[in-house]
Amino acid sequence: MYEYLTNSIKYSFLANSLNPHNEKNIKEFGTDIIGKNDEFNMMKNYPKQWLFGEDDTGNILNTDNLRWFMKLKKEKIEANDPKYKFDIITGDAGLNVDDSDLLILQKLDLAQFTLLNIMADTNTNCVIKSFLPFLRKVEESNNVSSF
Repeated sequence: MYEYLTNSIKYSFLANSLNPHNEKNIKEFGTDIIGKNDEFNMMKNYPKQWLFGEDDTGNILNTDNLRWFMKLKKEKIEANDPKYKFDIITGDAGLNVDDSDLLILQKLDLAQFTLLNIMADTNTNCVIKSFLPFLRKVEESNNVSSF
């Protein structure tokens, strides 16, 4: 089914992820940053589609990278580049942290929604995985109302 669809329908896409080849990322997250999650070889087969931001890490928790995306989007809109007019934006950010690190998960949620607001236009659809700020086994989250 997957082969049939990719052979009959042409998709145009851009993607962001942690850069698995960046030394800073390897040092912080290990050598298997994407690993088994790239089961369709998207990074391997479409290397020019990946946007890794100002510092080449792809880390959206870095505000310089979010500013880089803002500048990129503005430049592409001014150039009327249709490649940067998105029909759908998806977000599946995640980190290998346990539930006790609520703050990092909240920062990741905020970064995903910030990037969505930067890249989306009117009528852009989105599907974003969000980490709920309420985790019963994390004491700090019992009083969380928002972030």
